[in-house]
Amino acid sequence: MPPAVAETFSSLVKRFREQRGLSQAALAKAAGVSDGYIGMIETGERGQKPGRDTVLGIAQGLRLSERERNQLLAAASRPGPGSGRGPNTEQAIQADPVLRSDQKRALIGIYRALIGER
Repeated sequence: MPPAVAETFSSLVKRFREQRGLSQAALAKAAGVSDGYIGMIETGERGQKPGRDTVLGIAQGLRLSERERNQLLAAASRPGPGSGRGPNTEQAIQADPVLRSDQKRALIGIYRALIGER
């Protein structure tokens, strides 16, 4: 059996948006992007390799789970935490020999707050 083909960023955005019953305009507003941008992403005209902030804004607008957000990040060639492509942010913080343990806890707490994890 051949391996599953990974979905493109554009097809994932469209699938997640439709699953949630959102219009392109509603997603654009929730994600903080222009109305036409979501349409261009979904048709592949723009955004096949969007910036991380754009991807995270779209993920937040779609109210994606952590797994779905990481799937969207991977499709946009931006690996998410725990994607297996080198150390993630938390692992890098933990491995830093210069930081004290209290500093590491603080940085990880800030990082999680910024990406919306609890």
